[in-house]
Amino acid sequence: MLLLGLSSLVFVRFYFARGELTFGADTSVHTSYAWIASRSFSHREIPLLTNYFSTGSPHFQFYRFLFFYLVGLADQVFRDLFFSMKS
Repeated sequence: MLLLGLSSLVFVRFYFARGELTFGADTSVHTSYAWIASRSFSHREIPLLTNYFSTGSPHFQFYRFLFFYLVGLADQVFRDLFFSMKS
């Protein structure tokens, strides 16, 4: 049980890290999608298509949208993208 608890802390260490998220392989993609969603919400738009990736590709073609929408909305309140992703 102790080993399970300690290994769980290792697996979720990025939640306890300070600053930016740098531990995951897809972190840059998730951060970019969250930033695009936050930017779209700040312009009072619904993020469906983006010109930041490819040439007008669907925003969430390979990932589900709910996480990025929630992070984008939280970023409107907290104004810190990495804190919004961790909350």
